[in-house]
Amino acid sequence: MRKVPIASLLPGMVVGHNVYNSSGNTLVYRGVVLNKRYIESLKRLGIPALYIDDDSLPDFYIEDVIDEKSRIAAVKLAKNILSGRASTDAPLNKALVAESKVVINDIIEQLLENPSLMVNLTDIRSIDDYLLGHSVNVCVLSLITGVSLGYDKTKLMRLGLGSLMHDIGKTMIPPHILNKPGSLTNDEYSVIKRHSEYGYLILTNENSQIKKLSALIALQHHERYNGEGYPGGAQG
Repeated sequence: MRKVPIASLLPGMVVGHNVYNSSGNTLVYRGVVLNKRYIESLKRLGIPALYIDDDSLPDFYIEDVIDEKSRIAAVKLAKNILSGRASTDAPLNKALVAESKVVINDIIEQLLENPSLMVNLTDIRSIDDYLLGHSVNVCVLSLITGVSLGYDKTKLMRLGLGSLMHDIGKTMIPPHILNKPGSLTNDEYSVIKRHSEYGYLILTNENSQIKKLSALIALQHHERYNGEGYPGGAQG
């Protein structure tokens, strides 16, 4: 199986991995033989690439570290969390917080039951859905790290909530800057960088039901060991 850019797809190629949209619907199933109509539809949907079966490579398929149902549920949840915010003062929807805990607990249980923790991030989504898939991947990788460090379930839950919502502050960034296809100006980059602080304000709202440890993930996820990150320039 190899990753092929959308512009290089040819009729007759066989899809090697399912492709979903942010609603959890399957756009293309594994094993489908592509034709011109399929390829044009994928281009219109903004799919950047596909995994294609390749006879010249060993025949293998890595199962995801979490099951397909859980990943779809997590992406749909991320879509609901990252949409429709009006201000940093508005509390998080309590039902979404409760749903997040159920979904994250399910992921934690699967990771704890999987001794090998083989990570597969072959999830392909449209360009518009990138942030959602990214948020779920960050959550899964963070939880794998937490499991390897011996975190208990309480700490894993706080880690999972913060990592799933780490980019929630981007809901406060003007779309024309957030989705700009070209390079950002210095002023635009300064606006983008504020998403970590916005996320912290959203998650520390007194009615958010989110612990401060989770909110700190949103605040500090762009800090760097060498001190060149933001917003605090923390180092060491």
